[in-house]
Amino acid sequence: MRRSVLLGQTISDWQGDVLGRVIDTWPFDGGGEPELAVVRMGRLGQRRMVPISELIVVAGELRLPFARYQVEDSPPYGEDRHTLDDDPHCAASYWRWEEPVGSLTARCLLSSGFSGMERLFPTSPSPTPIAS
Repeated sequence: MRRSVLLGQTISDWQGDVLGRVIDTWPFDGGGEPELAVVRMGRLGQRRMVPISELIVVAGELRLPFARYQVEDSPPYGEDRHTLDDDPHCAASYWRWEEPVGSLTARCLLSSGFSGMERLFPTSPSPTPIAS
């Protein structure tokens, strides 16, 4: 997607809940294909960078295949883009390891009632200390 198409667009999470608006893209110089979109989150105006390659169009709106908490947990984007050169690299690294909610694994876990806070494998209870 081109920068001019993205700017001002609303981005939603995988369920269609609005996350925020695109206010910038990275790389900032406009040359080449943008890799990350800077999104101003609706609640407190926090900024996050999201991968443009993961954006999909559903019913005329842009959606990410991620949950709101995944976007909120991503590295925050600084105020001054010229002094914080590491922000795009931290964001790209974060998204490289995040699993989309729409993936097969996530869909299986959600349909089975698995909560992200539960453990994948049950653990045995800790041994009871033996009184002497």
